[in-house]
Amino acid sequence: IPISILFFKHFYRFPLKKKMSFFAVSITTVILFLYICFNKVGSLEHFYRHNPFELQNRQLPFAISSILVIIPLLYSFKTNTLKSIIFSSFIFLFLSVSIAFLISVFKYGFSASLFESSFDISYFNIALPFLLVSLIFEYKVLLISNN
Repeated sequence: IPISILFFKHFYRFPLKKKMSFFAVSITTVILFLYICFNKVGSLEHFYRHNPFELQNRQLPFAISSILVIIPLLYSFKTNTLKSIIFSSFIFLFLSVSIAFLISVFKYGFSASLFESSFDISYFNIALPFLLVSLIFEYKVLLISNN
């Protein structure tokens, strides 16, 4: 999400030749990683049960995950400063984890989600660095305005 907010606006403005090069490199990289993964997997059934997408979609339905990836892409056109990029990254990361947590609370209850490992609350830490840097930006603004 932070990378999409930072770079998608610039990628969108690239000429078609650069976009095609990017996709060619991306496809090559995916094929290489798939080869490495499938080369070491004992069976396809094991891979289907334990692949990263399946594990991630256990927390958040695929449709909501897709929406939470597309919205930052569109929002990247509205970010102009480093401060807005960092704060937007915090908001979208926190939002995605919060939605997953709320879904877990509705499915299993608050106590089970928080104390019985129905949801891993350490996922909230993914947004923490962006929050801290955003607060530092705000603190610097306050210091400058008070002087």
